[in-house]
Order: sequence, then C-alpha cells, then structure tokens
Amino acid sequence: MRNIIPAKFSFEDVTTIPVSLATAYVDLYNKKLHGLDLKWPTETANQGKYAGKPSSCLVALALWDNSVSLAFRLLKRSATDFPTAIQLTKLSGFSPIITTASLKHTEFWGNQYAISSTVTQQTRNDLLVPDGHLITVLNLTITKSSDVSRIQVSGIPGLPQNNELLEPPYSKLSLLLEQGAIIPNRMYDTTQKALLLESKQGNFVVGSRSIPVPGSGQLLVKVLAAGLNPLDWKIQKYGVLVNNYPAVLGSDIAGEVEAIGEGVTAFSKGDRVFAQGPFVSDFAGFQQYALTHAATTAKIPAKTSFEDAATIPVALTAAYVGLYNKKPHGLGLKWPTEIANQGKYAGKPIIVLGGASSVGQLLSGFSPIITTASLKHTDFLQSLGATNVLDRNLSTDVLKAQVSELTRAPIDIVYDAISSSVTQQAGNDLLVPGGHLITVVYLTITKSNDVNHIQVLGILGLPQNKELVESLYAKLSLLLEQDAIIVLGDGIDGVVGGLQKLQNDQVSGVKLVARPWEG
Repeated sequence: MRNIIPAKFSFEDVTTIPVSLATAYVDLYNKKLHGLDLKWPTETANQGKYAGKPSSCLVALALWDNSVSLAFRLLKRSATDFPTAIQLTKLSGFSPIITTASLKHTEFWGNQYAISSTVTQQTRNDLLVPDGHLITVLNLTITKSSDVSRIQVSGIPGLPQNNELLEPPYSKLSLLLEQGAIIPNRMYDTTQKALLLESKQGNFVVGSRSIPVPGSGQLLVKVLAAGLNPLDWKIQKYGVLVNNYPAVLGSDIAGEVEAIGEGVTAFSKGDRVFAQGPFVSDFAGFQQYALTHAATTAKIPAKTSFEDAATIPVALTAAYVGLYNKKPHGLGLKWPTEIANQGKYAGKPIIVLGGASSVGQLLSGFSPIITTASLKHTDFLQSLGATNVLDRNLSTDVLKAQVSELTRAPIDIVYDAISSSVTQQAGNDLLVPGGHLITVVYLTITKSNDVNHIQVLGILGLPQNKELVESLYAKLSLLLEQDAIIVLGDGIDGVVGGLQKLQNDQVSGVKLVARPWEG
C-alpha cells in the first residue's frame, strides 16, 4: 500500500499518518465484529452521510440532545498518536465532534475540529446510550454495561479482515492529503527557539515557546530570515507598543510556508514567502516559526534570497502608507500598483531625507528624486532611482541652495525617513507654503503654520492601512528589488548585538538580517 507524498508535505509530516489511518479506518468502517461497519468515506457519495450524528472521538466527549452513540477509547496511548479518527469522522459528516485534552493542545486540535487526550473506559461506557458502541484498541479493563456494544480494533494491515478495507483509503490517500481531508499530525514538534523580551523594558533572553497554529486566513511560516529595525530596540528601551510579556519582536519575516489555515488557497506548503508581522508574539520574526496573514504575505521570486526579502516589509509599509494612504493617514497619492497610475507624478520633485535608510530606499515614482545620505551610498541610491544624492551633513541653507540648482519646481513633498529634530527642521524649511512633511516618528519641532505634517504609522494591523497594504501585497512579488544587506551571525543570539548597533547609529546604507535557525 504505497502512496506518492504530495509536494506540500515533508517526510516528517507523512510518517504521522499510516498507523493512525489504519487504526481509525478499521474502527469506523470495517465490517461488524472488526469495526462499526459505517459507509466508506472514500466514496464521494458517502461523504457527509452521518451529518448531525454525534461522535465521541479520540476519547472525546460529544453530546447532542444528551445522546452519545459512538465512543473511542485509547488506553495508555497519547491522543497525539491517533489524529486521523477525528478527520475521518469529520469526512463522514459526524457533528459535533468535541473532545477533552490538556489545554496546551487546544489550538492544534481546535484547528482540526477537536482537542485530544485520554479518559477512562468507564467514562466512555457511562456516556453511551443503550445500544451505543464502545471502540477500544486494547483489551477491555472494565465491566461494561450489558446494553453497550464493544468492538476491539486491530488496525494491522496484514490481517485478512483488514486487507480489502484498507485498499480504498490508501488508493486515494494522496488526493485526500491534497484536499486537506486528512491532515498530518504536526504535534511531534510543538516548541521552538525564540528571542524573548522578558518584561517591559526588560532584557532579551533566548528561550523556547510553543509553535502557533494557523487559524482561518493565516499561514505558519518557518522563519529563515528576520530583519532588524530601529523600532525593535525602542520597544525594549521605552516599553511601547507591546503589552503582553514575555514578548517576541521582529516585524520583517521571510521563510517557507509550513502549514496553511482554513480558507487559504493562494499558498502551498513549501512556498517561499515574506511578510510584515504586527506587534503580537505569534506573528513576530525573532523565532523559528511565525504566523502571517495570507492577505499580506507575498511569494519571493526565485532570484531573490530570504535575506533580501527580509529587508523589505516594514520599510515598504512605512513608505507606502506615507505616500499613498488616504488623508490624514498618508498623502493620498494614486496607488502605483495600478498600471494607469504608474508614472503619474513624473516631473514632480520629492526630497527624501535619509535615502540610505531602509525606508528611504523604497520610495520611487517621482522626478527628480533628491535624497540626502552619506555620499558613499551614491551609486547604490542612484541604482534605486534617485536622480541626485546630496551630503546628509549639509546645513539647511546649503541644502536649500543645492536643491534650487537641481530643480526650479516647488518642493511640495519631503519624506523624512530619519525624523530626527535636525532632519525635521530641514524638511520644514525646504517646503513651499502648503507643502507636506512626512515623518516616521512624532514631530519634535515647531513647524511652520503653512506646512502640513503627516506622521506615518506603518503598522500592519491598523484598520486604516488594511485595504491599502493588501492591495500592495497582492502585486508585491513583481516589485522586489534589493541588494544591500548584512547577514548577522549566531542566529537569534546575534539579534541583541545588531539592535545595539542600530541604537548607537552604527548602521548606514544596509539592513541587518538574522537567521533564526542558525547558532
């Protein structure tokens, strides 16, 4: 009985299936004496046949009008060994399927329509209505009620009574796996390595935490690269944005899809993807597995590395929200993801203060694009589309003079990707009346009365950003272009030193990226 393993499943995934499948299938569908003799769900006509009929599955409690007619008992076995019975009863249409468990498994089994642990045979016996069925995989150790039928299962493929029965599920098992009707039991690895912020304004420590389970519309991603951002050290130092501790930080995520939540059709296991995480530990990047929302996850083109992709999400969201979100959350410009809007602002100048920062590198679509940076980054910034690179150390008066030499058009937009008090003042002074100063932190200067200020909140989960960011990620794979990165050594352990470099302003023109599986 052989099957081809679908591409989206690993060898570890499929080794959780055979014994579980054989035992559960014999339990339910073998002829009387050897099983319950239900209709085979491998036949399309039988799927959903028992809709509305309750099942107590995998030592589960299933109550419907105080009636239980079917119970499984797994004596001295972990319920993690037999997840397939839950999935088969679902395929046959049993409802409800409810079960008891150690609550640490709630998310896993909740995602597969049940929770699992062991209970006593006596409890199973006492729950059943007269003529109900108690199914065990070992010898009966109780005196059962005389009006309860008992079946002991031998889910061994070589037994004569099982041979005919087990051929149908195995002949269609690859298809059932592809369709998600059978889901591998991934509880063999439930913890992961993570960088934990112990408490508000506390220390970072390397520890372990549970691997989250994707819910509806979500993906579980094996994090192979995680970008560092200045906000990460600011959260630790100032105790902002995060309320629940210990916390995991890291908003730039790139890796491979490990598991897929309900309703997700655009991704498959093994897809190379990147995403921005909100400030919620299960969605954070400084750990080995993280959840992402499928609607704001993009596939990585083959030519782009995980490290490259991990430099993009946070910077892209901040730049995109600042320019294209509706007022007052952004400037309200036309979305460049729409073909009709591409090149719409040709001839309109923009100044980017801090063009070598991660945010500054991702702005485009205007002409001329004038940016300030360390001049050693001139070639790189021009390769991204900057038309002119000016020294970031110029005084405001000299900067204004040099801008005037480059363009006679009024300066209506300054995007301050640094947003220190010095750069904010320079941006304010460069603008014409009615111009717009966009900053990535709160304003620390007294701006001119005739200058408009927009503070960018490039946070993925904000309601005002949802439609805009989802439209961007839908086309993001086509927009990938990034070359300047530094990969940190020591995996997660290297993040703390990298954040210290960011705090000390020792990073310019590059993006720090960690690999959580190293070290």
